[in-house]
Order: sequence, then structure tokens, then C-alpha cells
Amino acid sequence: MPPRAANAPPQNDTKVAAHVEGGCHTGAMQRLEGALRELLDESAAFRNDIAADLGKHTFGRQVGFSREGLQLAHDGVRAWVRHSDVTQGCIPTVCAIFDGLRIARRGAALTLIESQDATVLTATGMEALKELSQQVATCISMAQSEVGAVTSLTHAVDTLKASGLEGVGSMVETLESAAKKAVGITHDLKDDSAIAVAGRMRRLEVEVRPLVDAMDPLLSKPWDKVEGEILWETRMVNVGDIVTEVLRDVRAEVSGWAICADVAAELRRCMDPAAVSVAAGFDTASNMLRDEGVQKRGAESLHVIRQAISSSDASSLPEATQLLLRDAPRWLRECVGAAAVLCEAAAHRIPAVIPVCASANEKGAPADAAAANRDGFKKDTAAAPVAVCAAKVQKSLEAAAQHLASMGSQSQSYDQQSRSICTAAAAAEFRRAVLLARGQDSLQRILNEVDKDVA
Repeated sequence: MPPRAANAPPQNDTKVAAHVEGGCHTGAMQRLEGALRELLDESAAFRNDIAADLGKHTFGRQVGFSREGLQLAHDGVRAWVRHSDVTQGCIPTVCAIFDGLRIARRGAALTLIESQDATVLTATGMEALKELSQQVATCISMAQSEVGAVTSLTHAVDTLKASGLEGVGSMVETLESAAKKAVGITHDLKDDSAIAVAGRMRRLEVEVRPLVDAMDPLLSKPWDKVEGEILWETRMVNVGDIVTEVLRDVRAEVSGWAICADVAAELRRCMDPAAVSVAAGFDTASNMLRDEGVQKRGAESLHVIRQAISSSDASSLPEATQLLLRDAPRWLRECVGAAAVLCEAAAHRIPAVIPVCASANEKGAPADAAAANRDGFKKDTAAAPVAVCAAKVQKSLEAAAQHLASMGSQSQSYDQQSRSICTAAAAAEFRRAVLLARGQDSLQRILNEVDKDVA
């Protein structure tokens, strides 16, 4: 995304003049923070009389859901203004902002639809919900003008054009086309533009894979293995950085639900039964994230996708599809945050170790890590050390996730010090898990993968 203090991307002559002034970008986000705080504190849609009309369950499921979304968006803006890239749960700030606003808009829209059908609200209550929906739409526009996909894409285009490089014309055209499509992102109940933009980013990453992979230390090649003068020249002016950043920023606005929906559609085009099977998993994850958001269903969506990929035989799939299955989980992890990765490992990956290790053991081996921890498993079987160890590792991962989830919530002021405290505490718990897993290859392998996933 563009620098916060100045140099915002040109949009029109009047906006250029406003944005080049130092601090204007941050000032606009501070106004958005204030608008969200006002909605949380004063919106008539959250009054007790509306809760009484709708009923406690419906109010919590829909209007309360909107309030949760506004809180997530507010936390994201608050973290961004204080120069942090992540908010609670290590969710990227821009992803938290837009996913929270989308949830807020979704909750209000669903409540309006249901209330109109059932006529359970008074005219005053309906008006309050309509006003909330309009105010959320205004906040979405404010966020998009500062940190949205169009802003990031336009900034990338301007930077590449100004570089004077040869060989990037096709990339510029792709970015310009994506920017035009991103204008249509609404974060409403139906948002086909978000899925379309996610698809543009997927295709862009395929086109520039040598550049993107070069930015990943786990995938980059030695310098003497890189061929092509254009590729070398683009590396020297950090085009890889520009592309990686715009991919991340655009995906932050479209969010995990749209990414999963696009990947599912692409897999179904493959027509291979294995790909279609995995597509169903991505559809499920997309629906989870669309309906409840990254904060609530991030960990579960990671698990659904991991299970779908691991349970299918991808060896027969085309190379491009295999690469998609390699990259798509990473795109989702970037949206849901490190706490979700740790939660998914603690809830699903660590317990899954026990049945594998205990398959050839005596009767009485614990079914999972939780059972071992609960029963204080002491029997002299080959499964016992792994089960007890897994239970302890599981606890450490859960504690690490809790520290990240509490980031920014200990006080009203979100600052770098509180973030450092939470991050250090989470890192200490993860190191404890690594120490506990010594000598247990299956656990060590999982922790190594988790370490890479949160890096």
C-alpha cells in the first residue's frame, strides 16, 4: 500500500493536491477511526428496544454480528493509525478493516431483509437499521479511498510506469485492468467483483511467479540459477517487492472468502475428480468466512482446506493446479493471521498425531492429546510418550494463540510496546512447544511447518 504520510496515488487533480500533503493519509484514517467509534457508541440500531423487538437470539445473530464487525474494523483502523501491520490475532490491519466492515454491512442487510418479511420491527427500528447500513457503506468508501485495492493497484501502476523499465508493460496492463474491476467491490451480500479481483490476482501471480517466488526465502533460487536480463533488471529495482505488496494488499480487501471462492471455481474448471473434490473444501471455507468472517472462522477454514487437499490424490493433476494447491493455503493464511494458524494446529494437527503413532500400540493408548492430558496417561506403551508430549505441545500452542489474540486489547491505547509484549509471550510459548517436542519426529515436523506458516 502507499506510504502513510504522503505520496498517495493520484486519483484526480483535486485529490492529488490533498494527498501529497504530509499526514493527510493518516488524518483520513483517524477520521475513519472516529466514525467507527461513534457508530459503536451511538448507533440507534444497537438500542435495547430493537433487541426486544427482534428477540435476543436474532439480535445477537444479526445486529450483534454487525457490532462485532464494526469492532473488528475499528481495531484494525486503530492499529493502522498507530503504525502496526496487524491487529488482534495477528490479522493484517487492512484485512481486519474490510472484513469487519463487510460483516457489519452483512448483518445489517440480513436484519433488514428478515424484518421486512416478518414485520417484527417498528418504523423507527427499520429506519435505525437503514441508517446503520448507509453509515457502514460510507465507512467502506472512506477505507477504500485510503487503503483499498484500487488505491494499492493504482500506486503500483504509477510506480512501475515511473521506473522506466522495459518488459513490464503486460504487468502494468494487468494491474490497470484489475483496478478497473476493483472499483466495483461493494462488500455487500453479493459481491462478484471481489471474487473477480481475487481471480485477477491469482492469474497475475502465475504470470510473475519467478518474481514472487524470489521474495520467498523458502522458494527462491540461487542467483546463478536465474536467467533472463529482464528478470535481473526488475530484481534490481525491487519490482518483486512491488508485486508482492500489491498482491497482499488487494487480497486483504477482497478477503479470504473471495479468495477461496475463486480458487474453488478454478479447480472445478480442471474437470479432474480430485480437483473437484478439493474445490468442495474451498467452497465450504468460503461460505464459513463469508458468513462469519476471518476472526471467528479463520482457523476452521484453514483446517477444512488442509483436509480437502490432504485427502485427495493431487499427483495426477496438472502442474499449474498443483501449484495452485500449494499457494492458495498461503493466501488464506495471510488473511486470517498467525493466531488462526496456531489455533488450527493445536485443535487439529497435533491431536491427529496420536492415532497415527498409536496404530501399532497396546490397548489403552489415548485417542488424542486431550485425552492424554485429561487422564494423565501413564501406561508403559509406545504411544504414551507421544500422547503426553502432544498434550503439552497443544497447550503451549493454545497459549501462544491466546497471546496473539489479545494483542491490542490490554489497554485502550494500541502501541508497539503492547504488541511486542504479546508477540514475545507467544514466541516464548512456541519455543516451549519446540522444546517439548524434542525426540518426537511427528510433532517436530508439524511445528516446523507451523513455524514456516506464521513466518
